[in-house]
Amino acid sequence: MAFRPEYRAKFHIWETRTGDEEGNGTTVGHSSIDLEGEGNGRYWSFRPRNSLFVNPFLAFFPTLGKSETSLDSDVQYEGKTPDRSFEVALTREQHDAMAAEVDTLTERANAGKLLYHLFPNASVLSPVKLLATRTAHQEVGKCPFSEQKMGDDRDESFSGLLEVEEGHCASTVHQIASRAFVLPAQDRTPWGIHPSQLGNQLDRVIEE
Repeated sequence: MAFRPEYRAKFHIWETRTGDEEGNGTTVGHSSIDLEGEGNGRYWSFRPRNSLFVNPFLAFFPTLGKSETSLDSDVQYEGKTPDRSFEVALTREQHDAMAAEVDTLTERANAGKLLYHLFPNASVLSPVKLLATRTAHQEVGKCPFSEQKMGDDRDESFSGLLEVEEGHCASTVHQIASRAFVLPAQDRTPWGIHPSQLGNQLDRVIEE
């Protein structure tokens, strides 16, 4: 592969830390990616639009998300510089693949089709999307006496739900990086992957 000095990716990791039994000292952490290429850079750092909606009472509910625009804004938000940063040279193909993914995620987040959620594997969205399918509406809409399907098209009103996805900073950066590198799949924990896990994966890939 021909790496080009003008194509680079910088990954930034704010570590995830577990505190005591009462949660004191626990930090979720954060991750972001900064793509550089021929003067057309992109920065992706997925956060909730309103952090008040990310709390224990709404743990299973996704909320609208956005991407920060620069490392400076992330440093201000986190109150410190990243705990780890990785910089890697890219081929033109690797850069373009990741840039396209950033553009897609940005467009979907702006349209409300990519929601922020710390626990995407334990969300109310999955069963809601299941109920939004045509098959589910046909089953629910059966006549209780004849079991004949009513034949209405109410499912079309909910079809947009099927396009909605959810994720968080680490899961989306993992998604972007996977367009250029072979990374282990996200696991089945409620969060899928956290920033420190992502950092460890990237560290191994870059060392290779």
